Amino acid sequence: MAKEASKLDLSESVYSLFLLSLTKKFLRSRSLLEWDKGWKSSTKAMHTKNFFPSIYDRIKAKNFKPNFISTQFISSDGHFKSYLVRFHISDDYLCDCGKAIETPLHLILNCDQYINERQQLIYEAKRVGFN
Repeated sequence: MAKEASKLDLSESVYSLFLLSLTKKFLRSRSLLEWDKGWKSSTKAMHTKNFFPSIYDRIKAKNFKPNFISTQFISSDGHFKSYLVRFHISDDYLCDCGKAIETPLHLILNCDQYINERQQLIYEAKRVGFN
């Protein structure tokens, strides 16, 4: 095939018929589709999927700027009692509120100790356009 292709007259390149912008858009769309398919079928990062069920959800979160703290909450790999018990660093997994296992989702959604912070988070999320 290579020999045959070398004999072709390509004075007018076939590549000039494709717009570079459309080609880039197609490739980006295709790679995001493949990435999303792999993300959704993976059994890893299950906690992170609570926040970003698809790659497209993360892309839509334009105002989200990851930092040290937010990464720990999103990945569930931080100084949470559930994490410390999982790695045999501690035996105590109960939240200081005494009502549940201390996980990032419990702290964000339910823990009585963080009612004011939760209200502030909801207000700020709504302010920037999240439901």
